[in-house]
Amino acid sequence: DLYNVYTLGQWVQSRNLVFDQIHICNHVPEGKVFYGIDFGWNDSSVCVKVTKLDQSIYIEQVFFKTKMLIKDIAEELHAIGVHKVYADNEPRTIKELRNRGIRIKPAKKGKDSIRQGLGYIRTHQIFIHEESLETIKEFREYKYKLDENNNPTDVCLDYQNHSIDATRY
Repeated sequence: DLYNVYTLGQWVQSRNLVFDQIHICNHVPEGKVFYGIDFGWNDSSVCVKVTKLDQSIYIEQVFFKTKMLIKDIAEELHAIGVHKVYADNEPRTIKELRNRGIRIKPAKKGKDSIRQGLGYIRTHQIFIHEESLETIKEFREYKYKLDENNNPTDVCLDYQNHSIDATRY
C-alpha cells in the first residue's frame, strides 16, 4: 500500500478498515429507535440515535462532547425526550442518571462482546446522517490492528470509537 501511495501516487483503501462501506444520508426513515451512550470526560461522551429498518441502521449523533457532567447528560436527554437508553457499563454513572429520571440499561461487556457487537452492526447497511460529522469520521477511520506481517487481525484499535461503542450498546 505504501508503494502504491508514495511511489505510484495512487489512492488506496486501507485493508484494515472495520467498516468498508458506510452511506451518508440526509433523511432518516421511520423505524425502531434505540439510543446509546458512551461515557467519557477527556474523551467525548457520545449519544447516538439508532433507527433500525429491515437490514439497515440509520445513525444520528445526538451529542458528542467532552467534560460533560452527569447533570448535563441527563438534561440533554430530557430536552429531546429520551427516557430510555443503552449505555456504557459504568455503575456509578448509571445510578446517578437513574436518579435523574433516565431509564438506562448497561451494556453487557465480556469476552468477545466488542467483536460480536461489531459483527451485528456489519450485518446491516449503515447510514449516518450528514450532520453527524464526528460519527462519520469515526466510522470511516475505525481500523483493525495489524499483525507482524502487516495483515489485519480481528482485534480493533481502541481509538476514536466513541460513536461506534454507543451504537454497539
